[in-house]
Amino acid sequence: MNLTRLIPFFVLVVAKCHSAFAKDLEEIPKATKAPKATKSPKAANPSKASPSVSPKVKKAPKANFSPSEKPSVLPSNEPSLSPSEKPSVLPSNEPSLSPSEKPSVFPSLSPTIDCDVTNFDELQGAINSGAYDIKLCSRIFLFTKEIDLSGKSFTFTCPNGGCVLDAESNDRFFYLSGERNSFDGITFKNGYSGNGGAIYISVGEVVITGSTFEGNTAPFYYGGAIYNRSGSAVITGSNFVGNTAGRGGGAISNFAAPAVPAVITVTGSTFEGNTAGGEGGAIRNNRGTANIAESEFIGNTAGGEGGAISNRGGSMDITGSEFEGNTATNYGNNIISDRDVTCTDDMNTFESSGGSGNDGLSGNYPVGLCAL
Repeated sequence: MNLTRLIPFFVLVVAKCHSAFAKDLEEIPKATKAPKATKSPKAANPSKASPSVSPKVKKAPKANFSPSEKPSVLPSNEPSLSPSEKPSVLPSNEPSLSPSEKPSVFPSLSPTIDCDVTNFDELQGAINSGAYDIKLCSRIFLFTKEIDLSGKSFTFTCPNGGCVLDAESNDRFFYLSGERNSFDGITFKNGYSGNGGAIYISVGEVVITGSTFEGNTAPFYYGGAIYNRSGSAVITGSNFVGNTAGRGGGAISNFAAPAVPAVITVTGSTFEGNTAGGEGGAIRNNRGTANIAESEFIGNTAGGEGGAISNRGGSMDITGSEFEGNTATNYGNNIISDRDVTCTDDMNTFESSGGSGNDGLSGNYPVGLCAL
């Protein structure tokens, strides 16, 4: 059979089939898109709604913010604060303190007290200004010359401790005359002068409390630390260590001019390692009055007499004091006296010294109640 004669027939059949299929497609309605949800979407039919599916909510449009207006990652209902107003990580109900007011990590039990002067020039300036109460700061004050307090009255204190006056063997520290001055909690080191290596008192009054005199020298005469000439010195709770006098009174010399008394009162103090080339390794009392109570005299030395104390022509009262290891080249390792020495209640202790002079008391006159 010749197949080419059948081609027109097949073409006609295919055309009719295509026409019928296209007509059927036109009769099928096109699917429409679901309308967009409005702000108030219609409630779903309860009978058809799935209990686990929630209706979609239209997202709110994004707001356009400037960089300074953009909210933080976690928005807050609190008002916006400037950097200086923002609270610290751990807010406190206590008031804000300046750096100088903030307490230290380990607060001190003894608060620091303000002081007035920090060096020699400021000290001299405060004295010249007439300030009565002068508070020294905790440091070393280097003295290049003596300060004259004649006719002036001051109170020198060291409120925070550690106040050291060091003359470096240039001169003594103070010359006092005619008025009352006091020193509390101050160390005097390396003073140097012919009489009174640290302090010279002339017809004045001085009160010394809780202070230390160390390494002061009167190379030619008397009073390695203090020379009192017809004045008054009240000394309490102080230490005299390693002071030297060329002649007498390695630590203190008390001298009364004719008809003008000189009085020293020493309580609760220690005299250790002081030296006199002549008499009174620690104290020399010449025609004055010396009252000594509850004090210690240890290891003092005299090149002449009275390893600890020398009393010449004066009155002396000693109560509850200890003498140990004092030495004298000639007489009286502890005390030499040419007048009666009153030992109240006989409460003093004299231990063997081992020096050339005899222990205890020695003198040309009876030693009264101090006799051992």
